[in-house]
Amino acid sequence: MSGLYTIIVARWLGQNSKGHQLSDIQARMRLKVSGDEVEIRQSYVPVLFLHLVKPLVADGSDAADDVIERMDEYNLTREDWDTIVELGVDEDKDDVLKRIPAATKTAFTKWWIVLPLLSS
Repeated sequence: MSGLYTIIVARWLGQNSKGHQLSDIQARMRLKVSGDEVEIRQSYVPVLFLHLVKPLVADGSDAADDVIERMDEYNLTREDWDTIVELGVDEDKDDVLKRIPAATKTAFTKWWIVLPLLSS
């Protein structure tokens, strides 16, 4: 019984964590959009996935500037990007990160390190 209990608790913790992450996204986006967490999950996450993740897969590091600019418009953080990937709606979302070239991931991460320095 303890093994099943451990699995159930671990699954609940994972889902609860996603709920908190989605709540954080909704709170940051509220200056630009209206909607509760359900509306953000159903209406905005699929579109954000198309505009924040797919360009990095298709265009590589050339898309990093546009992705970061779009994220900035909605007050989203790098952690929010990770959550959007995790909540993604693509049928092969599990390996979407594998399809983003390593150089693109590096460039994207470097932008997030440099960005706060540029704005201060």
